[in-house]
Amino acid sequence: MFDKLEALENKYEEINIKLTDPDVISDQELYPRLMKEYSDLGEIVEKFREYNGFKTAIQDAKEMLEDKPDKDLREMILVEIEEAEAGLEKTTQELKILMMPRDPNDERNV
Repeated sequence: MFDKLEALENKYEEINIKLTDPDVISDQELYPRLMKEYSDLGEIVEKFREYNGFKTAIQDAKEMLEDKPDKDLREMILVEIEEAEAGLEKTTQELKILMMPRDPNDERNV
């Protein structure tokens, strides 16, 4: 799942670059299609970046624990790890939901 998310993030960045190209902006068929795709990927990519932020926070906090901090700092670090792990779990579940295939009829008019 995470390989696919990384690929989506790369695609999102590629589309972002294309959207700044004057030739693409002037193409009245390509530009709206790219904007739609960029918009569709936006929520997933933002949630994936949030997920990566939690992973980094956990890793950084664990590295701080290796330095044998005093008791108060150790407790703060452990609380930070606990909060980040809860956020990581929640974000993982949200990503699973976002990655589910969408119904092709969702965008159709009634």
